[in-house]
Amino acid sequence: MLAGTVDTNGQAGTVHFELTPARGGATIATPDQTLAPAAGPRRVRARVDGLRGSTAYRATIVVTTAGGTSRGDAGSFTTPRDRARPSVAIRSLTPVRMARRAAITPRVVCNEPCSIRAVARVGTRPGGRFRPLAGARVAVRLTPVDGTRAADTDVRIDLTRARRLVVGAFDARRRVVVRLEIRATDVSGNRRVAVRFIPVRRR
Repeated sequence: MLAGTVDTNGQAGTVHFELTPARGGATIATPDQTLAPAAGPRRVRARVDGLRGSTAYRATIVVTTAGGTSRGDAGSFTTPRDRARPSVAIRSLTPVRMARRAAITPRVVCNEPCSIRAVARVGTRPGGRFRPLAGARVAVRLTPVDGTRAADTDVRIDLTRARRLVVGAFDARRRVVVRLEIRATDVSGNRRVAVRFIPVRRR
């Protein structure tokens, strides 16, 4: 909760707070609050969300009246470290069908803005233990999804270059899967790793 004291000299106006990271970055502004005409100083408060953990901020109080806009120092503070790891969901995990384009595009959904790294390998899974196919090449391309709240990411996985090895595994009656590992890191450096196995079908 932010707090400060303002004096509009009896005029009506608006007030808001601006928070700027001490080491640089985007300024966060609270919504304008309406100030009714009143004489003398008065206290104002505002709640702010979306701050980064372990970050020093400088607060500025901004008052606007018919006479213009004035700015004043409202102090500085450091936020506590955010220790919560992001949650990650992987959607659209349909089987890869080698008889078609040999590619799928699952979507990674985080509960907050995250940077995403994806690693995909194709292999067999006898007895539940994953064994990669030696020499199999899997192409992975990440595409942020515009307009989503937390910058969801589409992960395109293409097995075209591994087709010969995959078909050979099918001929040997092996169960083929793609092992997809997602590493999500939030703005505070907290990391979450999610692993999914995607079936590969001959057709």
